[in-house]
Amino acid sequence: MAAINYIVDWASESNWKKHLINKIFLNDSDDFEDETLLKEIIDLITSKEDVELKLLKQTQEENDLRLVINEIKRPVNINALSSDTAFKLGGKLNVFYGENGSGKSSYVRVFRKLAKNYHTSSKDIRLLPNVYLVGSQGKGTTLKQSIDVSYTCNGAINPINEVDINEEHSHLMQMNVFDSDSVVPLLNSNLTFSVLPQGFKYFNKIVAILDSLRTKMDSKIASVRTDQGNIFRDSSFEIIRSEIKYIIQNEKRFDKLKEFISKTYPFNETMETEITQLDFKIKESEGSNVSDKLKILRSQKAKLESLVSGISKLSNKLSGENIEFVNQLIDEYAGKVREERKQNEDFSKGVSYLEHVNEEWYSIIRNTKEYYQALKKDGPKVGECCVLCSQELTQSEVEIINSSIVHVCSELHSEKAKLIEHLDRNKITDVIDFKKEDEEIFEKEILVEKIRAIISLLHTNIELFNESISSRRSLGLDTMVDFTDVTKEIEAEYLDLGERIQSLSKSTNEMQELLKTYKTKKQNLVKAKLINDSLSMFEKYYSLEDYIQTLASIKSGFATTAITRKAKEAFSSIVEQTYTTTFNNFCDELKVKKVDIKLTPQRGQTHRSKYVINEGYKVTDIMSEGEQKAIAMAEFATDLTIRRNFNTVLFDDPVTSLDYKRSELFARLIYNLSKERQVIVFTHNIMFYYYLYNECATDKDKENKFFIVDEFDKDNKGIVSESFSGRLENLSEVTKKIKQYHQKINSKSCTGDELEECLKASYSNIRTWCELIVEEGFFKDLIKRYEPNIRFTVINKINTEFVGELETVASLFDKACRWMLGHSQPTETQNSKATRQDFNVDYEYIISITDRFKTK
Repeated sequence: MAAINYIVDWASESNWKKHLINKIFLNDSDDFEDETLLKEIIDLITSKEDVELKLLKQTQEENDLRLVINEIKRPVNINALSSDTAFKLGGKLNVFYGENGSGKSSYVRVFRKLAKNYHTSSKDIRLLPNVYLVGSQGKGTTLKQSIDVSYTCNGAINPINEVDINEEHSHLMQMNVFDSDSVVPLLNSNLTFSVLPQGFKYFNKIVAILDSLRTKMDSKIASVRTDQGNIFRDSSFEIIRSEIKYIIQNEKRFDKLKEFISKTYPFNETMETEITQLDFKIKESEGSNVSDKLKILRSQKAKLESLVSGISKLSNKLSGENIEFVNQLIDEYAGKVREERKQNEDFSKGVSYLEHVNEEWYSIIRNTKEYYQALKKDGPKVGECCVLCSQELTQSEVEIINSSIVHVCSELHSEKAKLIEHLDRNKITDVIDFKKEDEEIFEKEILVEKIRAIISLLHTNIELFNESISSRRSLGLDTMVDFTDVTKEIEAEYLDLGERIQSLSKSTNEMQELLKTYKTKKQNLVKAKLINDSLSMFEKYYSLEDYIQTLASIKSGFATTAITRKAKEAFSSIVEQTYTTTFNNFCDELKVKKVDIKLTPQRGQTHRSKYVINEGYKVTDIMSEGEQKAIAMAEFATDLTIRRNFNTVLFDDPVTSLDYKRSELFARLIYNLSKERQVIVFTHNIMFYYYLYNECATDKDKENKFFIVDEFDKDNKGIVSESFSGRLENLSEVTKKIKQYHQKINSKSCTGDELEECLKASYSNIRTWCELIVEEGFFKDLIKRYEPNIRFTVINKINTEFVGELETVASLFDKACRWMLGHSQPTETQNSKATRQDFNVDYEYIISITDRFKTK
């Protein structure tokens, strides 16, 4: 877990990095949906959500796999390999020997076709069908090519099953291959640690994902930038293109944009009217009949002047102040009416005894009042004599006289009359005249509508005003009008007409200059309006710009520098020294010297190259072909060791170009590698075959097997038979096996197919016995075909008596080769097979010769 700790350290300060490595460690596959992952990361960064680093499970690394191929049979449509072939492999060293054309290379190609985990300059291998067969398909025909394979992966046995060699197999692809094409790739300067100890593969995975995310982010930024560019793409924005650029360059924040635009490009509703007015001015300035235009404008001006004057007068009469004044008169009149009503009621009570009140009575009362006024008295007192009847007046009589005086001599009637007259004078009789022909002289319908509305409102309010005076009712404030703003507009139009009249009265040159001014002013106002109307689009533009900056900032976080640095630190701490030591040890074993290593970290990987003396001299430039192969073998063995790869390893004639001394070193190294993993070796070098056998000779491990690859005929090649496996035993042990078969073959239960199989198996052992009786019984282990040296210490032990048996033993050996399990008999004798009688005869001979010549 040491390498993983460096990755955790890289991710510890960032929530999105934690999320990324959580996904990587919890998902062993490389199948990541980049778009989904990118969205998740963006959401995490923008939301600032905390992410907890989950417990990292102990994932099953590729270099923790242990692949062992158990059995191979029935190759179909693969070169000229016989479909009858079947053989079982050992779990350690498996050596296949075959002469040229025997079909050995076809098996090598099958393994290489299935394997993916190796360095070679020619991985793209095409295996042809059996072109020798009559009626075979043409070149352009694709035929299924398969082979039945049983294998064990991580202790789980996978039974024999058909495997299409042209399709990737999830387990068999983990095989490792070393062949002649592996040498240069293993020595070149671009070699990387494709698989390292636990956790290192995640560095490369993270770098690959970061590269992919950065590419996706570039596409996303480009897409958003396109959307942003389309906001003001419409041709209607062409007139403010430079202004848009100026605004964007000089104000980077949208929250301050409105203030910036209002200061730099101010615009309000009055400017909308101003644009309309400028349109009129431009149009009439460009007109041809100036004199007629002037007449119309002067008529408009005169009428507007009249209207403004009339509206102002009526506005004053319908003002709040005048309404308040009239309401005071109406209130005063109402008071007089109430006072008069009271007097009448009092008078009626006082003279109720009179049947009829005539003018004579009124005259008497008036004279009475004058009499008392002459006396400087308001009226009679109680106890005085009445001026009318000379009788003493009582209280009630005094009240009647006073009441009569007040009623008859009151001034209310005249005061009321004056108030009525005053009120009637306040009625509005002025009328504003605005006929159809007056309307038609104006060009602006809006102005005409406003004038119509004003006059209509005035007429309505005048009617209400006059009706209230006539009915002596108080006027409501709704009668009041204030045309200040409207009259200002009309006055502005009046002034504008004056300017237009003045402009049209100018000379041609002056007119052109003025027209230019109008157009410039209008264009500036139109630009300001369009800019102010586009605030929502600016908001969208700035929002996308903020988003782009956010994405760019996120993209910068996808840089691989930091993770590459962590990979270098981890590699230096965990691998570098171990790798160098291991490589140098293998070089020492293979007797190659003066090779230096350079390790270069790059984008989550560590490249390694080899050179001689200095980096200017590659191994391939200096050393011989044999030395190059030895260094490549040291590199290959180091790679297997450093990444603890225990999958099947295939060696295809690894000792070509090597002398016999280094071939023996190769055999020892390969044998040592086979102690921890299954190794399959194909060779046509018989000496190398024996070197490998010698390495296995002492431990007698049944997981080490040796095979012969032969052909039945040109259409049926690749016949594999286990051979020399008995050489791992001595003469006594193989004789014991033959005795066991003798007992079984001669039992009554051994018949039919079982008898046939037992006979084949027994003759496999008899063939081995023939070889061992010569080595032990004749030569006394003086020489062995699979050893290069003669053992002179036992030369005096050679049994010369055995010479007489050589012909018989040789004949028995040939017969055994035909009748054994992996027979290679010729066509003319292919129907020959062993019988129980044949075996019993041969058995008696074997026992007698063994007793005579076996080593004591």
